[in-house]
Amino acid sequence: MIINVIVLLIVIFIIYVRIRFINKDTLFSILSDKDYLNKFTKQDMYVRGVKSIEEYTQKNIRQSVSSPSFFEKIRLIWLTFIIDLKILIGNNNKAYFDKVKFTRIPWKIGVVNGNSYEAGFPHTRNGNIIFSRNSFYTSNENLSRVLLHEKVHVYQYLYKKDAEKYIKSKNLKRIKRGKNVRANPDIDDYSYQDSSGNIYQAVYRKNAKSIGDVYYDMGKSQYYEHPYESMAIEMEKMLK
Repeated sequence: MIINVIVLLIVIFIIYVRIRFINKDTLFSILSDKDYLNKFTKQDMYVRGVKSIEEYTQKNIRQSVSSPSFFEKIRLIWLTFIIDLKILIGNNNKAYFDKVKFTRIPWKIGVVNGNSYEAGFPHTRNGNIIFSRNSFYTSNENLSRVLLHEKVHVYQYLYKKDAEKYIKSKNLKRIKRGKNVRANPDIDDYSYQDSSGNIYQAVYRKNAKSIGDVYYDMGKSQYYEHPYESMAIEMEKMLK
């Protein structure tokens, strides 16, 4: 009995040290960093309901930063463990994806309240996974898919050469970003074009009122926003 308890405590410790929950002050510092915010165009600020980066920082970011509750932490600890375990034991290695490297990446998670910051869309900032507390009001299956998707973006951030291998596997050509393309912290500063001339990018619709008011050259899915998004969406299938 004592041995079982010790083993359980060791397992819990191993899991816990591999996930870091970002506190409010640190989260505010991460989200207010200008590396991403300086990329906002006038259209980006308009759909966010602000006139400047400073207004967005004080009005949207400062009021949104939060910390996960005890029970939210327990749920995230369990789900991230299951995700890494499934990836590690599955046949998931690809020319552009190393499952061992992926599972060795520690989880760094920040939680915001509501939809004021980035419309509540899950995303990453410099290797940190950020999502709205609203994401907890969904099934474990859906939340796991969100977590995996965002960790793939962390993988792309850390292993850029692997991300480039994915882009080459799709025969995509890097081109200058077009006008009215939505800012997205999970992608690089370029658009990409396939052999048929279709361009991967999310362009604001005329009279766009929100971040989600965009269209794609191909289809209606975020899959066609950028190859980084395509890769992350494809990787979601590893949980099935």
